Amino acid sequence: MTTSIPRHLRLFGSFACFALAGLLPTVASAGTITAQGNVTALDDVTQIASVAGSALFDEGPTGDVPLDQYAGVGLTLHVGELATILPGVTTMGEAINPIYVKPGDHFPDPIGGGGVALGLTVFYAGAMTFSEPVTQFGLTAGGGAGPQFLTAWDQNGELIGQVTWEPEEQDSAFVGIDTMGVPIGLLTYGNDDLFGGLDYTINGSGSTSDTWVWGLGVPCQTAADCLDDMGPCTEFECNAGVCAYPKTTNPCDDVDVCTDADTCTEGMCIGVAISCADTNPCTLDTCDSERGCMNTQIEDCCLSNEDCPEGDMCILGSNTCVPGPPPPPMTTDEGNDDETETGAPAETSGGETGPAVEDAGGGCGCSSDERGGGALFGLLALALLGLRTRRREDLGQA
Repeated sequence: MTTSIPRHLRLFGSFACFALAGLLPTVASAGTITAQGNVTALDDVTQIASVAGSALFDEGPTGDVPLDQYAGVGLTLHVGELATILPGVTTMGEAINPIYVKPGDHFPDPIGGGGVALGLTVFYAGAMTFSEPVTQFGLTAGGGAGPQFLTAWDQNGELIGQVTWEPEEQDSAFVGIDTMGVPIGLLTYGNDDLFGGLDYTINGSGSTSDTWVWGLGVPCQTAADCLDDMGPCTEFECNAGVCAYPKTTNPCDDVDVCTDADTCTEGMCIGVAISCADTNPCTLDTCDSERGCMNTQIEDCCLSNEDCPEGDMCILGSNTCVPGPPPPPMTTDEGNDDETETGAPAETSGGETGPAVEDAGGGCGCSSDERGGGALFGLLALALLGLRTRRREDLGQA
């Protein structure tokens, strides 16, 4: 079906051809963006005029994106052969259902061209049609997927043109296409150069992106014609027919429990990292953006000898266990002070002791050496001799 183009769209399309001609080709804020065919490349979100709708993909959290998720704001996703989606298209290939994914490291700050990537993002996207005469479309393209392409057909299935973005390393940037007043009948995004004759494949729809926005390509009248989903650190307003997104310095929430005192800085919500230190040298102190502080015990780390295997000792400073010296003999608190832990007599420096004497007759159980017994015998002999002498003296006096 042929659709006539409203006069105001044709006029603005001609205006755009001159006003945006400097973008073909141009160097984007991140990587290089180039246009082929009868389209103009957009490298800044402010170039989307009279915003008709946007898709943020934060409804998630996982699985397929419903094909009609954004039908209420004019965009419908499609799967299957491109020629089936829009009769008249001759490009081969088919689209698959996009899925919700976490952003990972595909969107490093700062994102070029005012692009925004918050919350969940979309993968394997995709082929789309619009219920309004949309002439502009842009998205925040994630890096790490090589060259990426936005390709547009008119409502009769004729190929209009394509925008190519070649990122530098792990760049992320806003990338857009302007059909200069021609309503888009079908638009695809992916890694295949369809304008160059390639088929649209699963690899071609494997790029990661976020914050899709589409517009009618006419000057805005009020702020309501501009994108109101640019994140917590920007405002939106219409100035002389052009959407503007001034940055703020307001407090914000970066949705990261590892930061505090979050504040808008140059359009980004930036917080101060919290400290997870627990003053324990035997824990690895880290922070997870969702779970918070984590103090993980370090294997084989010690704070005292009790943390080491038996016989080892803890070396403070390095907090490692090493083999220790053999333990000294331990004394008991019971019994003779001269006994060891085994109960055996302790050795002294006072000479050898005699053998123990066994008490077989119920006596005192005393013990003596041989020299002690001889001395006692001598004393007894002297006593007897003294008694005998005294007895003789007594007899002589008688």
